[in-house]
Amino acid sequence: MGARQGRGDEQLATRFVRRLVTELLQEPRVEAFWLEGDDDSIQWPPYARLDLHFSVPEPHLQAVRTELLAMLCRAEPVTGFSQQEAPLQGYAGTAKLADGTSLSYRIERTSQVGKVPRRTVNLLLDRTHGLLRGTLSFERR
Repeated sequence: MGARQGRGDEQLATRFVRRLVTELLQEPRVEAFWLEGDDDSIQWPPYARLDLHFSVPEPHLQAVRTELLAMLCRAEPVTGFSQQEAPLQGYAGTAKLADGTSLSYRIERTSQVGKVPRRTVNLLLDRTHGLLRGTLSFERR
């Protein structure tokens, strides 16, 4: 029973990501949403750790920053939510899912997305019609 319960716990992060994408489909101020990681393991579930990135145009940055906790919680309740300014990029923070899965996030200014070196990227939402893909470099930080 314990092993079976463990497998279910691993799926909480996957469910959270799927629900968050559904939530973001209703949120036109977020132009793109992706996961970042150190290797290709972020390309498919289950996700052991979540590093969420949101591309938001400057005029909407403050509103999305203010509403992010509610957006995350509509996908799945989170605890330990923190947020601080991330120079040039926008805002960054952390939280945890109920099963203890850590998540970190960045709300990035769309104008700065191409200026930041990336690790492995799993692009889950792109309203730029492919324009963003060319700006996501895959260099190690």
